Amino acid sequence: MIFRFFIYLLLLGSFLGFAKTITLASALDYAKKGLSYKEVLAKKIMAKSARDKYSFYYYPSLDLKLALPKITKNLDQGEYNTSYSSSFALNQSLPLDFNFYLTKENNLFYNDSKLENSGNSISLGLGTKFYYGYNPFLTYREIENNLKQAELALLKSENDFYEAVFKNFIDLYLLQEQSQIELKSFNLAKKNFEEGKRKFQIGIIPEVELFELELYFKKKDLALRKILLNLEKQKENFKIFINYKKNDAIVLVYDRLSVKKHIFNAKEQTLLFEKSLAYFSAEQQILTSEISLKEIYKDNFPSLDLSLSYSNNAVHDKIDLLNYENGEKELFFTANLNIPIFNKFSSMNSLDMAKFNLSYSKKNLANTRRKLLADYKSLREELSLDYESLKISRESFELAKKIYEISQKRFENGLITSKNLIENQMSLASSEHSLISNEINYLRSLISYKSFVGYSLEEFFKEINI
Repeated sequence: MIFRFFIYLLLLGSFLGFAKTITLASALDYAKKGLSYKEVLAKKIMAKSARDKYSFYYYPSLDLKLALPKITKNLDQGEYNTSYSSSFALNQSLPLDFNFYLTKENNLFYNDSKLENSGNSISLGLGTKFYYGYNPFLTYREIENNLKQAELALLKSENDFYEAVFKNFIDLYLLQEQSQIELKSFNLAKKNFEEGKRKFQIGIIPEVELFELELYFKKKDLALRKILLNLEKQKENFKIFINYKKNDAIVLVYDRLSVKKHIFNAKEQTLLFEKSLAYFSAEQQILTSEISLKEIYKDNFPSLDLSLSYSNNAVHDKIDLLNYENGEKELFFTANLNIPIFNKFSSMNSLDMAKFNLSYSKKNLANTRRKLLADYKSLREELSLDYESLKISRESFELAKKIYEISQKRFENGLITSKNLIENQMSLASSEHSLISNEINYLRSLISYKSFVGYSLEEFFKEINI
C-alpha cells in the first residue's frame, strides 16, 4: 500500500508542477551537450572539410622554396664556390580542363665570397589535352556533385539527430499521456466502486454488481501501477539520452493545439529531387560512369597535347633579381600527338563495360525518379489519412465524454447497471488513448514526410513550436 501511494505521489507531483518541465526545444538543447550530438558535430566537421576542399578547387596552389647555400671547393685551386637559390611556383586548374602555371627562380653565385653573377628567370604556360569523347564540363560537374554530397551529408546527419530526439521525446510523451489516462480511469473506477458500495448497502444493486465494480477497480489499479513503473523507467532512459544529469523528476509538455493540418505546396516536390540522397546517388552514378568512359578514351585512344609557354632568363654581374630587360626571351608552342599501339587488348572490353555502366546508370536514375515520386505521393496520402483519423478521434472522444457523463448520472439514479457504466468508462478511456495515439502518429508522419522531401528538421521544429 505504501509503495502504491509512493507511485501515485510521483505521478501527481509531475502533473501538479513539482517536476522539471521538458519541452522538445529544451530536450534538444540538453541533447546537444551530449555524446549523440558530438557524433553529429564530427560529421559536420567532415562535411565542412569536404565542402571547403571542393569550394577552393579552382584556387591556385602556391609553392615557395628556399634552398640552403650550396658550397663547393675546387681541390686543385682551393677556391670556394657558393650558390643561393629560391623559387616561387603557382599552379592552377582552370575550367574546361586547362592548366596554367607560373614559375619564378632566382640564383646567386659567389666565388671566394665575391659575387660572380646573379640570375633570374620567369616562365608561364597554358596547356590542355584533346581526345576522342572530350568533355570539358565533366570536371566541373564532378566538383559540383562533391559539394552537393557534402551538403546533403551535413543535412542528413543533423536531421537524423533531430529525428532521434523527437522520436524519444514523443514516445515518452505518449507513455506519459497514457499514464494520465490510466490515472483518470483509476479515479473513475474508484469513485464508481465507492458509489456501488453505498448503493449495495441500501439495497439498490445486488452483490454481483458490487463485485463487478470492485473487480474492475482492482484491474485499473494493477494497470496503473504497471504503466507508472514503465513510465519512470523510460523517463530515466530519456534523461540519459538527452544528457539531463540532474536527479529531478521530469514531465514532458508540448502544445497539442499546435498539431494542425499540413498544407502541401509545389515547392516540396521540387525540393525532393534537390535534397534526396537516393536521387543524388543515382545522378552520381551517371557522372562516375561518364568519367570512367572519359579516362578510357583519354588513355587508350589517340590524343593531342597542346601547350603555349613563355620564358625569360636573365643573367647579371650584380644582384638584380627583378630586371628582365636583357634576358633571353622565348615563346614555345608545342603539339604532341599520342597514339597508343598496344594496350594488352584490354581497352575494348573496358570500353564496352563503361558504356554498359553508363546506360544502366541512366535507366537507374529514371527508375529512382519514378520510385521517389511514388513514395512521395504515398507519404502525402498517408499524411492526409492520418489527419482525417485525428479529426475523427477528436470527435469520438468528445462524444465518449458526453455518453459517459450521461451514463454516470443514470447509474446514480439506478437506471442502468454497473456493467453498462463500466462499458462506457472503458469506451471513454479507449477513445482518449486513440486520440493521443493519433496525434502522435500524425506528428510522426509529418516529421517523416518533411525529412523525406529534404526539409531541415531544425528549422521545422522552430516553425511548429512544439
